Amino acid sequence: MNLTPRKFLIAHKIEVVADANAPLAGGQFSGTYTRDGETQPLTVNIKPGVQGIVAAYLRNTNLQGGGIRVISVDPGSKAQASGLQPGDLITDIAGTPTPTINDLDAFLLGSKRAGATYPVTVKRGGTTVTLQLTLDTGRLWPRPSVWGSVPYRSSEVGVLLADLATSCS
Repeated sequence: MNLTPRKFLIAHKIEVVADANAPLAGGQFSGTYTRDGETQPLTVNIKPGVQGIVAAYLRNTNLQGGGIRVISVDPGSKAQASGLQPGDLITDIAGTPTPTINDLDAFLLGSKRAGATYPVTVKRGGTTVTLQLTLDTGRLWPRPSVWGSVPYRSSEVGVLLADLATSCS
């Protein structure tokens, strides 16, 4: 009896952790890989991520734009660890101008994962500083226990916006 060796496809389960810059919605990659000279099919499912936020209390400088003023930064947050400070004026993130909080929301909402890091340009004490800002996880606002009676509304990306007429000291 003559036995001829046959080649079989071997199923492999490969766990892939999406990095912070993977698409927030997840997705699927199909292709091939080669192992021991044999090409095998490969499908990778990327799990949906968690929306990234800036863990800080922010205000527009004026209605026409001009930047986003940092009123406070959440203690222990990635934003604080990245060096964001009260008084900073955010003017852009990853090269995208941010004249208002709406512009920051448009950059973040639905596409930026928690844990992703982006260059952020801030004006601080008369100088321009570039920080590597890491986005925090989830929705941190509203937090009335922290802000007492300060009027607030919470956006989907966790930016707290006080009305321009309200004084926050």
